[in-house]
Amino acid sequence: MIRPKKQIEQLYRAPVPTESRLGKLRLEKHERVIGYNKLIVKKMLSLFTPEFISTYPEYHNLISKLARQLKVNPKNIIISAGSDGVIKLIFDVYVNKGDGALLLNPSFAMYEVYAKMQGAKIITVDFKPDLTVSIDEILKKINRGIKVIAIANPNNPTGTVIAEYDLLRIIKKAKANNALVLIDEAYYYFYNKSMIDHIKRFDNLIVTRTFSKAGGLAAARIGFGVAHPHIVSNLKKGQCIFEISGLAVRLAEFIVDNDSLVWNYVKDADIGKQYLIRKVKSIGFALRDTYSNFILIDCGGETGEIVNKLAHKGIIVASGLKIPGFENYIRVTTGPKKVMKLFLSKFKLAIK
Repeated sequence: MIRPKKQIEQLYRAPVPTESRLGKLRLEKHERVIGYNKLIVKKMLSLFTPEFISTYPEYHNLISKLARQLKVNPKNIIISAGSDGVIKLIFDVYVNKGDGALLLNPSFAMYEVYAKMQGAKIITVDFKPDLTVSIDEILKKINRGIKVIAIANPNNPTGTVIAEYDLLRIIKKAKANNALVLIDEAYYYFYNKSMIDHIKRFDNLIVTRTFSKAGGLAAARIGFGVAHPHIVSNLKKGQCIFEISGLAVRLAEFIVDNDSLVWNYVKDADIGKQYLIRKVKSIGFALRDTYSNFILIDCGGETGEIVNKLAHKGIIVASGLKIPGFENYIRVTTGPKKVMKLFLSKFKLAIK
């Protein structure tokens, strides 16, 4: 048998569930929890003519639209298969075996996966029991051996953020040590603060976003990165030709042209979130609010049982944070009030 590279052979990947999530209330991956209405979907489908479907994808229109929206140059933008695609390219293109990858723990699991695929050395800064992370510790660990620093802001699964001032401290220290800083803004719409403006000052900064969360296009798998043109040019060298489908690109163009659809959903989701927070507190459960579209609920020693009961009722939630004191929390995606009412009714039955 022909063996793969050692780091691939030793890499653990969590198995992908084979049970369909369709038809269930999906509250574990922080997608848009209700799809677009039939009229909007009809408008989306009308974009796909026979000629369009039989033609290789073109990206320049979407890039131009994003550039205008973000007030950057089109050369600053790379389109990818989800923001995940840009993240993988960063490690593929810039990280050599033995290079250091500085990661927060816990955070988006794929940072570590992509780093290990390149044989990188993983250096972590752990979240504390109060869900804070030491900026001084991050700065202390940035040295010439570090090639990439990955920070999700807001972070998943803690829902916490690092302030702009501290991010700039990290970026400056990284630049002095010839390291790249990835700021993953997958949850930007729920936080509404960005580091994109700073790419004009720092040629070691890469900001990624996705259309999979508030944008409601998780099935399409499309996202983008914003960085110095030199970085974008290098990342494109490692990208498969026509990697992102034309269907996904056209859908993303529609969302950019109609971004009120996203902002209206975010507003409704926040109303639903505040409703859920009040109701969960009223029935005696401790919780943690976040800067993203989910909350953390302390279910005590009954976490596993509650998660299973909810699953039997067609509601999927995430459980357990790998942080001392948070092992018994569940993570629940928030959305419009009517969805939160449905979750709450099932949650009350599950805790009896």
